[in-house]
Amino acid sequence: MKNKSAFLKDVKEHLQQYEKAQEQLFEELCRELKVSKEDKEIFYDYCYNNHKFDHGMEIINSYLK
Repeated sequence: MKNKSAFLKDVKEHLQQYEKAQEQLFEELCRELKVSKEDKEIFYDYCYNNHKFDHGMEIINSYLK
């Protein structure tokens, strides 16, 4: 079994890989939907803070038509 320091290093590496993949998926979504730079923050809030998202739904829906 790995020691705690090696285990934590592995966890950190996996989290970094996950975050990078998440960023790439978000950028792909924005490219695919042709989201403007001005609206990117609204999409970010919607994708990553959905539980407290209460603004910009009209903008989100305009891209999803």
